[in-house]
Amino acid sequence: MSDIAQLLKQMREQREFMVELQAAKDGRPAKRVWLLRPLEAAELHVVATGVSVESLVRFTARWDGFAEDDLIPGGASDKVEYHPDLWRELVGDRRDWAKQCADELVEQISKRAEQRKADSGNS
Repeated sequence: MSDIAQLLKQMREQREFMVELQAAKDGRPAKRVWLLRPLEAAELHVVATGVSVESLVRFTARWDGFAEDDLIPGGASDKVEYHPDLWRELVGDRRDWAKQCADELVEQISKRAEQRKADSGNS
């Protein structure tokens, strides 16, 4: 990996946070997604227009704990790798998960704004 690619990866990881959608139970792993706090240049748009399913997909980096039978009734228990189209369909049909992710995304934006304000001495 080039130095620039490594730096970009580290920069993105600094903005990444995890949302647990469902705790582990009955021998099944927790269902979790990792979102990216938007870049500051994009934050205003997200706050002004609200968090849509498309923005959730745009700011989702990965997931863990999802199996085929979480996506379709009677599916296999095989682990399913993250794909934006699968996440779009799933979160679009799970209002509770969409709200949980949206609330946490807005919270991360707010925390970043508070930190920037404190860092500039305008608290």
